[in-house]
Formats: sequence, C-alpha cells, structure tokens
Amino acid sequence: MEDIIKDFDKIVRPVRKAKLSGEIIDLSKLPTLVTIRIAKAQRDKKKLSEDPNSFEKTIETIAIACKSNPKVTKDWLIENTDLEQLLDFMAFVLEPVTNRVKGDTKNVPGDEKK
Repeated sequence: MEDIIKDFDKIVRPVRKAKLSGEIIDLSKLPTLVTIRIAKAQRDKKKLSEDPNSFEKTIETIAIACKSNPKVTKDWLIENTDLEQLLDFMAFVLEPVTNRVKGDTKNVPGDEKK
C-alpha cells in the first residue's frame, strides 16, 4: 500500500489585504481562533444579543485576525475608525468564513470547487 502525503503547506490562498486608517493589514490567512469564535457566536446568537459586551468581543476577534500588523489592536480599531468603516472592515475580514459557513465555496478565496 502506498503512503499518502498531502502537503497542506502548498495550499496557497490569494492575498487579501486591507488598508484601514493608513495601516496595511494582511488578512490572507485567518487564525483558526477567529473561525472558532465566529462559529460560537453563530451558535449562541440569542445569548450574544443579550450580552452588552458582544460588539466589543467581536472587535476583539477582528483584532486577532489583524495579527499581521501588531499596531492594529482592539483599542486601535475603536480609536481609529468610525462605525461605518469598522462594520465594512469587519465584513471584509469575515467574508471567507461567512461564505464557507453558507456553503458558498466559490466565493471563498483559494477554495474554488473544481
């Protein structure tokens, strides 16, 4: 029997970068923690709607996704963006995750069905 080796390091996702308040943030590779937190938030929607800190927790999750630029933290996002800009940025960051959850893999960068 032949060994099967799949090299996941060779999976190359398209570059996804954002410019926000003058800072460049590489969002090409979202940390798994971001995906876990988003999945948990989806599961606990009712509980989150009752949590007055849920929006701040979401910003914290987005900041984790911005690890490519250490300057971009939860506090930086709050201090350097207006609400509309932040919401649009959050949607961009989470786009690959939300598309995958919806089963829309044709719009998940690097995950096109053949």
